[in-house]
Amino acid sequence: MIFFTKVSLLILLFITSKLSAADLESIELLRNAEAGQVASQFNLALLLSLKGKHEDAHYWFKRAAKQNHPRACRFVGFNHVKGLGTSQNLDIAERWLLRAALFGDEKAIKWMHRYYLNNDRRVDSLSLDYFLRRNFPEGYTTQSQIEATAEEEKNALQKAENWQNDSFYYPSPINKKREKASFQKIELPNGDKFEGIAVEGVPHGIGKKVSSNGTIYQGEFKDGIENGYGTWYNKKGILKFQGIWKQGKPVITTD
Repeated sequence: MIFFTKVSLLILLFITSKLSAADLESIELLRNAEAGQVASQFNLALLLSLKGKHEDAHYWFKRAAKQNHPRACRFVGFNHVKGLGTSQNLDIAERWLLRAALFGDEKAIKWMHRYYLNNDRRVDSLSLDYFLRRNFPEGYTTQSQIEATAEEEKNALQKAENWQNDSFYYPSPINKKREKASFQKIELPNGDKFEGIAVEGVPHGIGKKVSSNGTIYQGEFKDGIENGYGTWYNKKGILKFQGIWKQGKPVITTD
């Protein structure tokens, strides 16, 4: 009897250790994503998408896309094509898929060419060819197959040049407010304690807030308020919510 009890205990400890390791990996992935690591943001988005949490997944795809992650740009675009976790909007989809295509994402390139040609946008399709041949000379095969007029070629070359010089093709400049941001430990006016990124004493970025009642929020803040992706624990340390926050409140979905 004692032998079987010990074996059962060992099995339980083994299973618990495995679960704890998985939990720790998830927590580390979230922590890295919140810290701005683009690969972690994209991987977290994929994980959430596989779990069917499409709104949360879209949020992290977009965070990675804003750092010019090509596949993330494509996922954001396709999400807007399908209305998956966000609005169904072809105009927004086109902007993100073009961005992915200009970074060389093959699936986005094929989608953009089909979209342009199906909508009789010959010049745009030619422009994409010119741009990609210039930036990926050894790895890109012309796809438009258009017999262009001299005028179309001229306009397409000009558009490709505009894309080359467009600010969205390069990483965005640092926001002026974020230039003043720094890691701070603050006691807020209501008695809550905060440590993380703040601007002039106001939480603005990634941080952790321990409320006077013992609850803990860890995630994103904007202008002193929980806003973005975050995790909330009750005073016993039990996870109560993880996901999107807006204006200090969790966004609860029914799906």
